[in-house]
Amino acid sequence: MTPSLGLALLALGLSGAGPAGSVAPDVGAPPAPAARHPFGVEDLLSLERVGEPALSPDGRTLAFVVARAAPDGSKLLSSLWTVPAEGGEPRRLTHGDERVRAPRFSPDGRRLAFVANRGGEQRVWLLPIGDGAGGEAAPAPRVPGGVDGYHFTPDGKALLVTAEVDPACGADLACNERAE
Repeated sequence: MTPSLGLALLALGLSGAGPAGSVAPDVGAPPAPAARHPFGVEDLLSLERVGEPALSPDGRTLAFVVARAAPDGSKLLSSLWTVPAEGGEPRRLTHGDERVRAPRFSPDGRRLAFVANRGGEQRVWLLPIGDGAGGEAAPAPRVPGGVDGYHFTPDGKALLVTAEVDPACGADLACNERAE
């Protein structure tokens, strides 16, 4: 199912570049309404949630996360998507039954990083996307305790990562590895 991007493509004119009252591009007619009934839990669980937008450094691509309830309603599953910033067909980049979050483009725009719980731990994954690149996401180095947050350094050669650590270990990675 392709997510509805009407809200995801709404750009707020914070820089004053667009005219006041600008409207988001029309991304198609809304689907025909289903038979009317009171909104219930099943309806809530069936909704896809679009969030965590990230704009590429060149401003041409928007990455975002689409989350949906697992079939049994016990957790949210999400996937990573991109769409041209000017509008167009969205493209799904991840397909597993996992929780994906925090998409960020590398400063050169050639990699898209995200956090996912693959193999039982939260870690950053790097997906090649620039210049027709493709393929599977590769894991960034493991951080004991899993990744809470991260940012690329300005040159894109390293990631700055925050993680929960054992208070007795501080930033000592080997100590935190033993404490896990």
